[in-house]
Amino acid sequence: MDMKVKFAVFAAFLMFMGSISIAGVNDTGNETATGEKSGFVIPMHFSFSLPSEYEKENFSVIDVGGADEAISMPSRPSMPYKSEVLTFPLGTKIDGIEVSTGDVNTMHLDRKIIPASEPVRADMSNTVAERKEGKIYLSNEPYPSNWVEWNTGAGLENGKHVVFLSIHAFPARYTPAANEL
Repeated sequence: MDMKVKFAVFAAFLMFMGSISIAGVNDTGNETATGEKSGFVIPMHFSFSLPSEYEKENFSVIDVGGADEAISMPSRPSMPYKSEVLTFPLGTKIDGIEVSTGDVNTMHLDRKIIPASEPVRADMSNTVAERKEGKIYLSNEPYPSNWVEWNTGAGLENGKHVVFLSIHAFPARYTPAANEL
């Protein structure tokens, strides 16, 4: 299959349009008449362009418009993602998030997805970034394991104590042993 046809098939089969609802966000200032805390939902929508694939160092690199970052854990596939950070008043409790995705399809790749390189020395000495396939390349489980990952933390923003909600949305997941996206 020539590259243009392959890309067209790839683009037609892999499209992630998702939405995320941050469900059960409780702000300690919102109490009902019975003293129970009330929650609210913040709807979010992530959309990504059609993915493209190109070759680098005998591996495939996946590029998706709207996903401006890539997983950079050494020896794991370098997968694109988008980050969003939301800020809430200190004391806010994030109970969870709900995720729905658009149509999900699979496609076989001719090459494995490029592994993230080992960190380069901070002194910028002349070292070559090494890329090694880790044990994850033998796995039959999708990587990353979820379409969306999230975590919370507390800190200061503009001199105020706040809770941060960090969301990472992945437009594609990779099954390394099957070499499928």
